[in-house]
Amino acid sequence: MAADRNARYCAGMILNSQKQFQELRKLDFCYLCGQKFKVDEKPEPNRDHIPPKSLFAAVDRINMAFNLPTHPSCNNQRSNEDEVMGQLAGVLHGKHPESTALKNKLSLFPVAKSPEPFIGLQLPLQPIIWRWIRGFHTALYHEFIPGGIGGFILEPLPKGYMKDGRVIIDPPPKDYELWVEFIKVNRSRDSLDTIFCWGGKCRYECGWTTLDDGRNICVFALRIYNWEDLGDVRYPKRGCVGYYCPTTPVPQGAAMGTKILLPIENQKPLDPFGG
Repeated sequence: MAADRNARYCAGMILNSQKQFQELRKLDFCYLCGQKFKVDEKPEPNRDHIPPKSLFAAVDRINMAFNLPTHPSCNNQRSNEDEVMGQLAGVLHGKHPESTALKNKLSLFPVAKSPEPFIGLQLPLQPIIWRWIRGFHTALYHEFIPGGIGGFILEPLPKGYMKDGRVIIDPPPKDYELWVEFIKVNRSRDSLDTIFCWGGKCRYECGWTTLDDGRNICVFALRIYNWEDLGDVRYPKRGCVGYYCPTTPVPQGAAMGTKILLPIENQKPLDPFGG
């Protein structure tokens, strides 16, 4: 539990109650920029829901929702993207898009090696998810993540690029299965920090480990409804998983998981200098 952070070093903490989420409103800094709020600051700090409440059905907004204090100028920078994400997620709980914001982001593209076109969503999904990851980090550890954290996110939708007038789908990176395995292994050991929010329709899990090169990293997984089902059925479903490498130390009391050994390219197994 959040109140027991200093006493917990093995089992993961769980945030899943409205009482815990209400405590987050007392934080004295903006989770997006890290600056502390001034006394009688004008305009007053507002609150940013993580993820935005527009993603969730009305019945799921009743309890287990949380928000974090922010500067208004920090919070309003991505309001249009939040609207688009809300329209997209609405499909998962039976709400059909009504706004032109989503429709204006959708296009049909020819796909290499397929007679059927690809419905492409032109949206900077990675920065949007990174913003939420910052919020989850702050909620769990009551600290700001400095900029330049590095890392990687595999989005829950296949991603591609245009070549010769057709979409080429990027394959998942080779490390993808390592992150998935880390989450599953440490979940079985209760060694993940977890947030259940928005009526349980949003689940975030993360654990800390050390790479074989000495870096401390946080591996995470995020699920909102069953958003992996939004992907084109011609491609395997994939969940949202990734990691980040903050320059600050591992938060006190964070769940520590198993060590990850990074695979290497070994195209010439008999030549140590040959790649």
